[in-house]
Amino acid sequence: MARIITACCLLLSVLGWAEERRADGFRNRLDRETLAALEAVERIEARLEDYRSLAPQERWRRESRMQRQLERLVDRCSGTRYENKALYYLAAWRMTFAEGEDVTPLLTRIRTGQHPSYKQLALVLQARHHLQQGRIPEARQLALDLVEDIPEFRPVLDLITLHEQVGRAAPRMSGTNLSGGPSDPVSEREEPWLLLAFIDLSDPEQRFRIETLVDEIGHRSYRDQFRLICISFDGNPLGAMNRLGEIGDGADLDLLWVNPNPEGDADTWRDGWLLPRLPVTVLIGPAPGRSIMAVDPQVSDLRQLVGRSRSSSNRGTGWGGIRNRRQRRWSD
Repeated sequence: MARIITACCLLLSVLGWAEERRADGFRNRLDRETLAALEAVERIEARLEDYRSLAPQERWRRESRMQRQLERLVDRCSGTRYENKALYYLAAWRMTFAEGEDVTPLLTRIRTGQHPSYKQLALVLQARHHLQQGRIPEARQLALDLVEDIPEFRPVLDLITLHEQVGRAAPRMSGTNLSGGPSDPVSEREEPWLLLAFIDLSDPEQRFRIETLVDEIGHRSYRDQFRLICISFDGNPLGAMNRLGEIGDGADLDLLWVNPNPEGDADTWRDGWLLPRLPVTVLIGPAPGRSIMAVDPQVSDLRQLVGRSRSSSNRGTGWGGIRNRRQRRWSD
């Protein structure tokens, strides 16, 4: 997912507001309505800060339940200097947990509002939303304008470049298959659909991403139709094997190791696939073409391919919301 880009930009903005709040007499200069909005923002940010110390699964669970709190924050901040910040928080939540549902009106309010803050960050989210909708040319034009003004937004443009590879044949590249399978599974695996997950398993956040993928594709509707191929950029291949082994169904997927160490093949893989960052998932279509069909597909996209009812999902909770394996196995 592209949450890393957004999170970094958001951190910079939050720090800027924090500096302003520390200024001498800052609160005394605020009217009552603005002060109430500031205090509401601070309560939300304190809660998010607390969540940062939690394990990825628990943090995702708690954040996924924040929609109503963020909607109330927007209401509280409406008409104040903190309105755009509240709108941005809610838009980012919907991008992450609700597949971008109803995010455009929020971003439009930021872009057309009287307050200058968060306008560029709203454009970043808008570009990401265009990618979700398959509106790649619009996303690129938006990103080009952003990067021209703020070069630090370059990763957004790099992500769009990867999305522009959809429809092209997937690169045929070999690696060390630690699960005993073929070194080039894109060429040799027989399942119609291949989901490649480029990841660093030493990162707990990225490992959580793999757990969610394993849980989803472990459902019987994917049987003989999908193959999950984890392409690991860990510095230690044994560590990658052990970490994947901690995931209950990890043995059912391919674990391809890409060597990130000096004189390794990680750069060759990054250049061949035009990888902008990790983690990223790429859906590969049926043989013989094996074309790139999607980048970072949503759960609903995968379920539609295998004819799995959307009613069986926890819609609106994103990838993390589908995880419940330790309590029950899929039965629907």
